[in-house]
Amino acid sequence: MLARTYLADHKCNGCGLCADKCPVGAIKMIRKQPYWTYKCESCMRCANICPEKAINSSIPLTVLYTWLFIKIIAIDGPLKFIWDHLEGLGNAPFFLIKYMILWVLTFLGSLLLYQLFYSLNRIKVFKYIFAFTTPMKFWRHYIAPGFKGKY
Repeated sequence: MLARTYLADHKCNGCGLCADKCPVGAIKMIRKQPYWTYKCESCMRCANICPEKAINSSIPLTVLYTWLFIKIIAIDGPLKFIWDHLEGLGNAPFFLIKYMILWVLTFLGSLLLYQLFYSLNRIKVFKYIFAFTTPMKFWRHYIAPGFKGKY
């Protein structure tokens, strides 16, 4: 989930270095903008090698993801499933189907949420907003052991 909060801010020049050097090939360049897929392992190599230091994690996106997962999975997911299951033991298949539907909705919701933020990030005003709300510019990025930060 953390990888899906990465966005390139207004300093990104579309060089594609992040996509080229990603150790698992999780970044695609779409119209000269990096797009993080679910293959990302959050190693932060992209953020460390970016010559413009344009890769950041979005706080608004993180908050929305957290809300989505808490709302759908924690509140309406397993806890509600167990409660409903205890109330109606005769309808177990119905509740199992309902539980699976909630998981699918959570997954689709996270996809749509990232698509929305990725699309908004193409608009200059939103790029500045996302860049302003990131904590990543205030401290050093994680560097994997053995990585020297050279491209």
